[in-house]
Amino acid sequence: MFQWADPKILLEPLRHGLFLSSKLDSKLIVQYVLETLPFVYIQSQKIINSVIGSLEEEAKKVYDQVNKEDQKYNVVYKLVTLEGHPVTSVIIEYSEDKNFLNIIGSTGHEKFKAAILGSVSFHLFNHIKKPVTLVK
Repeated sequence: MFQWADPKILLEPLRHGLFLSSKLDSKLIVQYVLETLPFVYIQSQKIINSVIGSLEEEAKKVYDQVNKEDQKYNVVYKLVTLEGHPVTSVIIEYSEDKNFLNIIGSTGHEKFKAAILGSVSFHLFNHIKKPVTLVK
């Protein structure tokens, strides 16, 4: 499984997953999590629809990049879009009953947030009960 965060920054983890899948003749699952906000605090349906639309547009860009990169590797892959909050909980829950290696990128962004709350990659690395490869 490959968890994607930013279509421009995380090409290396995607390429790593594609390369491993091609060499191991295995299927690749590219997982994208739409981090839904606690909408209980947002009163306007128009704002909620705008946020969800933006997230879906971002997911489309990610999938377009996956399709472009796959042409170099010819790997069988599946695109999975999940929704939830926080991202790490969604990834862990999805991974629980599956047998695969998780590949996640670490961008180095959000240093302040990571110091206070912990980054997605750090949290996933320390809480998932499945193998994880961290790619910078």
